[in-house]
Amino acid sequence: MANLSDIRLGVTRGISYGLLTEPEPLVPAVLGLGGRLLRVFLYWQQLEPRPGEYRFDDVDALLATLNDDTEPWLTVCASSLWGTRERTDLLPPSPPTDPAAYERMVGALVTHCAGRVRYWQPENEPCYPYFWAGSRDEYADHLARFHRAVKTADPTATVVLGGAPPGALGADEDDEEARWFAALLPGVGDHFDALDVHLYGDVYATGPMIERGHAMMRAAGYDRPVVVGEFNGPLPFEDPAVVAELGEVFAAGAMSSEAITGTVAQYRAHAETETPPRAAVRRLYERADALPDTLRMFLRDCPPELESRRHRISARQLVQRTVLAFAAGVRRASCWNLAPEEPESFADRYELMDLLFGKFALLDRVTEPNRTPAAEAFALLATHLSTVDSVVRLSTPDPDAYVYALTGPATPRLIGWARRDAFAADDTDTNPVSVPWPAPADATAVDVFGDPVTVTVDDGHLHLDLTGTPVLVTGR
Repeated sequence: MANLSDIRLGVTRGISYGLLTEPEPLVPAVLGLGGRLLRVFLYWQQLEPRPGEYRFDDVDALLATLNDDTEPWLTVCASSLWGTRERTDLLPPSPPTDPAAYERMVGALVTHCAGRVRYWQPENEPCYPYFWAGSRDEYADHLARFHRAVKTADPTATVVLGGAPPGALGADEDDEEARWFAALLPGVGDHFDALDVHLYGDVYATGPMIERGHAMMRAAGYDRPVVVGEFNGPLPFEDPAVVAELGEVFAAGAMSSEAITGTVAQYRAHAETETPPRAAVRRLYERADALPDTLRMFLRDCPPELESRRHRISARQLVQRTVLAFAAGVRRASCWNLAPEEPESFADRYELMDLLFGKFALLDRVTEPNRTPAAEAFALLATHLSTVDSVVRLSTPDPDAYVYALTGPATPRLIGWARRDAFAADDTDTNPVSVPWPAPADATAVDVFGDPVTVTVDDGHLHLDLTGTPVLVTGR
């Protein structure tokens, strides 16, 4: 298993790599943001297009630009036009019709990578039928085969279970996803090394969701490290008023397996097929002027002031979610997502998934990209987190003041902000705090947008005024 002693922030490519277009040089794009972890999805069909015919070109394209300080994480999805119950090259993955052939492919893939891939994951969010079209017991068998193949080829590799979506990690233990994982975990403890959790929704549920992952494993009789394969925000649902506005879209089946799954060819044809879910999202666009700002800002071509507001919320939340996850003991966190694989045709505005996740991309493309404000915040945070080995919340009298010390060999560093409503605009109200500051010298600070912030140091304490925008403080 890989050493998780240090903290690493990274990026997930998206739902595919090399499947829709020629594989792109991802590692330079991630390094340009300061990332040190890269999660990539691969599908059985692209790895073995015909029985016994392995094709690892896309993997080689990824490894060709890999440096020693970037950890790759491969999520391998059992989607095949010839080898699985559901005949598809995209979604949904399903149980192999010849389990031994699948195990041989995984073993050959891991052997081919020759120890350069740290993390191996069978499927993504398998509790959802569009990500695993099989039973829970079939997934347990699938995980066991995957684990055996990986460990035989590379005993030091880390096998990752999951990911567990927010529904599996919330306070409601009767949630369908929570019941799925709670029933799975007792029988699979010997077949994985780390649990992947996906952190969406309320920013301040980050720590409790991570603890819930540990609690489910402890209830099964063991515990493992928790890693984060996806996180980002905001989502429209963070404003309860938006749920009713989306009622027609959900009633039309926008989250059904039929609406989300299919082959690559069917995916390409989606934009020209007027399905009930697409028609419902289209009607949402037609009444955009009447929608709450907290929903309208997620639409393509929303008013510039709403676009700017969503960008700034996203940048703030990216920093907050990352810090809260590392403070909860996570050592690896991968942000969703890097960039669209098909930049020119990615923004299919009448798909619900575009409404929910389409604006999470940090870059508009991998090569010669334009950065979003969240990407700029990611890069600033990644620099601030370099050489950090732990993130610890400091005690203050104000419960709404979130101040964290970043420990490590570099000069003292802090990150802090004041709790505000998820969709609040930039605020000028402040929460003054004073915290111990070990540096004998002064300190400098910027917010997540790179703007300077005034801080003072005297008598071993740092004084700063917090707002809803995180501030990054460095000793000098």
